[in-house]
Amino acid sequence: MSKIPNVVWPPRVHYNTFLDIIEDQGFSWGGAGYFAEVYINPQTKRAVKIGDKSDAYFVFAKAVFALSKRKDRPQNPFLPQIYNLTQRSTWYVAEMELLQPLRNGTHQMKAAKRLIGALERVVGRGSCPQDIAAYITKFPPQVWEVAVILSLTLNNRSRSPILDLHKCNLMLRGSQLVVTDPVASLDGDWFSSNP
Repeated sequence: MSKIPNVVWPPRVHYNTFLDIIEDQGFSWGGAGYFAEVYINPQTKRAVKIGDKSDAYFVFAKAVFALSKRKDRPQNPFLPQIYNLTQRSTWYVAEMELLQPLRNGTHQMKAAKRLIGALERVVGRGSCPQDIAAYITKFPPQVWEVAVILSLTLNNRSRSPILDLHKCNLMLRGSQLVVTDPVASLDGDWFSSNP
């Protein structure tokens, strides 16, 4: 997919100027976390995440983006579609698909809890190989690809990463579960250090 129509992605632009650009293109504030803000545009079905490059999510996003560019394989349905990932001096811009939140009491929420449990075991919250092997038959192979990306992200010690899997960090593409923001960093402060 292409970039957002009519949005200029200048190489050097102040953060607040960039916010003006995306707001002029119909994006509105969708939410924020410790390291990033998200802007959404339901008409284009796109989201733009703007965050601090010191966050472990940036490592995750780079891996997902690189994987999505490979033409020799289909898109992993458990990973978000990141259309564009641009680095700035201390921050990044990730243009991605607009997903829907999970709702309590749905079968997707139950499936999300099972998926979180499996990923936590595989990625290393103290399971033995026999436990992990038992989970392999319960999930499609794409889940294990997500686990590999998470393991690589968590091994990037320069960002003090931790696994941050919970129901708010999984979303839906139709009825498909998508792991959207599964890692966090223990240090840094996006809002106070934002240029």
